[in-house]
Amino acid sequence: MATYLYLSNDPSDLSGYLKAYINTKSPNASTTVSTAVTNTADVTTTTVTMTLTAGGSQAKWITAPLEEAVTISGLPSYNIWAKESNATANAMVAVSLCQYTTTLQSAFTTSSTGAELTTGVLRVVWTTTLGATTNKEIVTSTAFSAGDRLAITPVLGPVGVMAAGGGFTVTMDYNGLTGGADGDTYIVLNESLRAGQAQVGSGDNVGITGKGVSYFYDLATAVQNGLNEGLYGTNASAQEIIDEANNQADLS
Repeated sequence: MATYLYLSNDPSDLSGYLKAYINTKSPNASTTVSTAVTNTADVTTTTVTMTLTAGGSQAKWITAPLEEAVTISGLPSYNIWAKESNATANAMVAVSLCQYTTTLQSAFTTSSTGAELTTGVLRVVWTTTLGATTNKEIVTSTAFSAGDRLAITPVLGPVGVMAAGGGFTVTMDYNGLTGGADGDTYIVLNESLRAGQAQVGSGDNVGITGKGVSYFYDLATAVQNGLNEGLYGTNASAQEIIDEANNQADLS
């Protein structure tokens, strides 16, 4: 089953990282999207680290520890909303994926759109192409152990010569609430990743309070029973599960 990694504006339990949610959006996702703004630089073959604010700290995301071992070797796909401030900035978005064990490891893949951004925010969609003429992309098969994490570190790539003059910037929108709309930024892996801890409530986020243990066990059991009965698939959204339950209730 494919895995969707949604970029949020929630702080991770690891300092300096924001949360990348596995197969769910942040509960704090908003129609007012978050932005990462990066100054361009005069480069032709190297990349520029994406920042949360122009000249500020690095924009980087990380998942919760993984539930089980998995080897990532497939070609990831990307769904990024971004723009450049000026048509002569000559910049495109690229994304590096890294394994995090006890420390951040070198990227096992870096993939770029291969096309310059526009001055209006648009969705940029692409799939890694091995050995692409322009960027020679590769995916190094990487074995993750249970407890490892996946880190996401976007960068800017030049289209010809990236321009640094005039205070040019690239803005990436993320943490959007509405699917298919501005800020609905995510990455798709071919492999199945499962979070080994609660994604909501870990780290600096406050969890759901006022509920006993049995509430959550009952919820998990009910959802699992519906899956076992074939009412919905493993990639169904919460709303699809709710809708199907209501529809089945009408037939009962």
